[in-house]
Amino acid sequence: EHTLNIDFLNPTQGPSARVAVELDEASARALASAILAALASARPVANPQQELKQLFADVPYSLADSLIEDRRAEVERERDTSP
Repeated sequence: EHTLNIDFLNPTQGPSARVAVELDEASARALASAILAALASARPVANPQQELKQLFADVPYSLADSLIEDRRAEVERERDTSP
């Protein structure tokens, strides 16, 4: 069985700020498909959290929740820094 391993790093916080994710083949393909769909439909949305849940419907629950939480934080940072 093949897996896709992704390391998320935050070099400013040192080695302890590393998160490793291992996806089986089906999950990696679902993630890639969701990313491509998101890029293809890049547009403002009224409810980004709901849209992400739909895009990541085939991704394992814990990974999808993590990705949604990361995106929610990103949207909030964008709102905080906009004029």
